[in-house]
Amino acid sequence: MYINKRDRFNAIKKVTIAFGSLLGCESDSDAEITMREPTEMEVLMWRDAQNMGTTQSMAKFREILADLIVSHNLMEDEKEKMTNEAVVELIYAKTEIVAKVVTEWSNKVFRTPQNRTGEK
Repeated sequence: MYINKRDRFNAIKKVTIAFGSLLGCESDSDAEITMREPTEMEVLMWRDAQNMGTTQSMAKFREILADLIVSHNLMEDEKEKMTNEAVVELIYAKTEIVAKVVTEWSNKVFRTPQNRTGEK
């Protein structure tokens, strides 16, 4: 069976996380990222790091974060969009943003349909 590239991309779960208010913006949607679900290897590497402790777990998440970001609305200036690496630096500059991104992403990506009863 042939599955084209667009269908493969659409099958991957994606989560949008807005955090503009944490940067002093008027609205949360003024700064948002969309992240994909991790590959099996990324999950295994992150879980291995989690077994070593919080510091290693957060370091591994930071390492893979740029690859997990599929889109964002953050601009370097009026014409140039920030790179994913620059977005990671921005996220990690503020603990509240890191906590929000990690928590929302992991809760939405790793929840199974059985755990979503009542969720809209």
